[in-house]
Amino acid sequence: MKKILLLIITILGIFCMAGCDGCKPTPEIEDNPEQILAEGQETYMTVKQGTLSYDITVDEMYINLRNQAGIDAVINWSDKTILKNFSKRDLYKKLSKTSEEFLDISDITYWDQVTDEEIIDDMIAYYFTDGTANYTDEEVMEILQKNYLLDSYSHGYRKFDDLIEYHHLKLAKYKCVTDYYTLLKQADPFTEGEKKTFYKENYLSSFWSIIIPFNSYLEIENTLAQLGYTISPADSSVEGDYNKWINDETGNVATTKEITQVFIDLYNKTMVKKADAQTVLEIEEGTDYNIVDDKIVFNTEDTSSQLYYTGKELTQLSSDLSTYINTMSSYTTDNSVENASWYTPRVQVFNDVNYLILNIKEIEPITYEEAKEGIVSEMVMEDLTDGEIDEEMAYIRWLHNLVIYDGYIQYSYNNLFDKKVTEAARNHETYVAVMDITDKNDNSALIGMYTKEQMFLDLDYSYGPYVAIELVNYHNFLYDLNINNVYDLQMKTDDDSKRVLNEDVWEAMVSDVALEKDNFLSDDYTQYGYPASYGWENFLMEAYGVRTEKELALLYLRRDLMNTYINNTSDLTGVSEDSDLWRYFKEKMQEIADTYFKVDAWTVLITYEGADERGTDPSTWTDEQKALVEEFYLEILKYIEINPANYEENINALIYAYNIAPYLLGDETSPANSSFAGIEMSKYKTAGIKIYSIDLDVFAGGTYGEEIDAAAKYIWDKNPESEEPEIYGTSEDPKYIKSEDGYQIYINIKCYDMTRIGDEGERIIPTLEEIQLYLADEDTTLLTEDEMTVIDDIYVPLSAELGTIYNVARTFYKDQLNYEFTFRYDTYTLQEYLNVLEISIYQAESYLIYTK
Repeated sequence: MKKILLLIITILGIFCMAGCDGCKPTPEIEDNPEQILAEGQETYMTVKQGTLSYDITVDEMYINLRNQAGIDAVINWSDKTILKNFSKRDLYKKLSKTSEEFLDISDITYWDQVTDEEIIDDMIAYYFTDGTANYTDEEVMEILQKNYLLDSYSHGYRKFDDLIEYHHLKLAKYKCVTDYYTLLKQADPFTEGEKKTFYKENYLSSFWSIIIPFNSYLEIENTLAQLGYTISPADSSVEGDYNKWINDETGNVATTKEITQVFIDLYNKTMVKKADAQTVLEIEEGTDYNIVDDKIVFNTEDTSSQLYYTGKELTQLSSDLSTYINTMSSYTTDNSVENASWYTPRVQVFNDVNYLILNIKEIEPITYEEAKEGIVSEMVMEDLTDGEIDEEMAYIRWLHNLVIYDGYIQYSYNNLFDKKVTEAARNHETYVAVMDITDKNDNSALIGMYTKEQMFLDLDYSYGPYVAIELVNYHNFLYDLNINNVYDLQMKTDDDSKRVLNEDVWEAMVSDVALEKDNFLSDDYTQYGYPASYGWENFLMEAYGVRTEKELALLYLRRDLMNTYINNTSDLTGVSEDSDLWRYFKEKMQEIADTYFKVDAWTVLITYEGADERGTDPSTWTDEQKALVEEFYLEILKYIEINPANYEENINALIYAYNIAPYLLGDETSPANSSFAGIEMSKYKTAGIKIYSIDLDVFAGGTYGEEIDAAAKYIWDKNPESEEPEIYGTSEDPKYIKSEDGYQIYINIKCYDMTRIGDEGERIIPTLEEIQLYLADEDTTLLTEDEMTVIDDIYVPLSAELGTIYNVARTFYKDQLNYEFTFRYDTYTLQEYLNVLEISIYQAESYLIYTK
């Protein structure tokens, strides 16, 4: 006990002493580490497009990689370096500056504390949010590999091992921060009130219970009747009467065993709780219960059982339900049925859901005094969100005296974390960052040094293709003389003045650079960490990623060229009828008009519900399940066809009848309320089919998927002005609509025609003259209201999309598919570059609607 107390006092003292960053000296560094990119101007890649050829330099790649992901590289490097060479014992030493007190504390590094099993478990928890109960170990690994392939390029993972290392680092950080945070709380613990509140909110009773929800009391009554039982409320006129279930055959009060068996049968036949579209989770004899001396004895050991609920799970299901179950007594084979509270002799309603409940067993939580010792650790765990872990790791790095020399990364880092790195001279010739840390296996070996070259290689491995693709696009704007008519970068000359093709525009760029330099020298950027004393050249590299004023002028020029290019691809001002741009617009506007529809609609969804209580994809259904849904689909279709105009009332009546229909549990095939309008509701309900009515409201194309679009467009095309409800397909000629949620019956309520112009309403796209009048004055009175509407509906969205960065990027990405590339390094292959290029095209097009 004295040793722990000494530790807490020592830590408190050290924290007070360590408050001044200026007290920490800069870590020692080597003088001459290996240099592999010493000059930086070497060629990184050569790009050839037809007769044009240019180089992208290592320096350009380094700066752009640094700007996009340099801070992540430094954080990952520092965290991996620390965690691979830092243990809990080292942590205690760091905080207390003693050694002999901690010989009994683990000296295994945090990196080595992480097991392979923990890594796989963490990956599974991330990718399998619904658990892996229905997968073999082989299938789990196969799915993890598949997800890795889907995510690999966008997250910088080149191999599956990279993904494993990401989760390894995540877990090691968690272990380290947990120890660190726990020590902090030992020095500054939670108050007694905070701990008691935590206990009250988190130490709840858990239960084994059979909990069965129903849509209505009538549904329960009809279903129980099939099993031969009736709910009999207490008769207030009879002294001592109580709520009970009656065995209809004998007229007697149901016994404990009868009631329990009914609950099992109800659960198995009505819950239809599925792990997927096929697998029903049932209460099974031999697993969930056994028959002992002709009595039902539940097994209450396996907490993975579907009958086991933690207190939190019950509260999430319904706080009122949780409160009620906490008042119930527990089941025993000898329970009395008189005034029983171990089951619900009366239906209980919580949040409009009707419940029957049998409480098997309650497990009370340990007392506060018993829990008290571990509560601090649990409260620590609860506090450690991902954001808190990141913030606390910044303190761990600070303990190792992390110094970041790169000004851009240092500024980004200090804006990101409360615990900032030591201010140091920026722009070290060799190092990006350094720390006070030695090799765990060789205490004399300094390993806390991160060179520019190593960061470049790390980032190039992960993000090189992405950055290179964007740099190629950047250079294309500047090298292509069809776009850049201001400054000729292709010209072979040492006289830069000969490159100027438009002196006025180029001088404007040069003037902008001079103005920016004046702003910098006037200390306008001090608030961003760049005082005039930082140096103009350093500012150029840190803020803009360029080395010289000429490169900044070219950067400004590229910005203006981009704006001009966008205008040229989307602005019809001044173009003629025979121009390529107008022909393109006419073609695309006609496509928009041809695919146009706008409707108000309703659907009935028919599906099998999954474990997530959502509809399941028909592709996962068995042939029998699919056939039954299609049979039910036709039955509903026939019913709606009788009077489509009264669709809403009829569908609501259908769903109400379905909800109160009993499950077929006994020998009777047609119990009360089992059919409606000639449809055997109980047959489909007992099979686990769910139906929902969905008001789609007013929508246009691209809202609800291709199949709904096709149905809406089909009806709209027949009569764009229709105001009569119409069903898509008929029972004689069904047109099944399948989505990932099930089958849908589509009822079109109303069509909204597009605005038409011309003397006979013959035109649906605007003319060039009308568009140019609009461009000259958006409030012009020379256009009719209908002409303005057509321009707004057809021309404006197309023009806006053509002017987006996504359209421009997509165009230049596609151009790159025909280029020749030569790479200096082998951190990735040409095929990987092309793969990223295809992904970039796909991502850009995902933002486009009209110009795909």
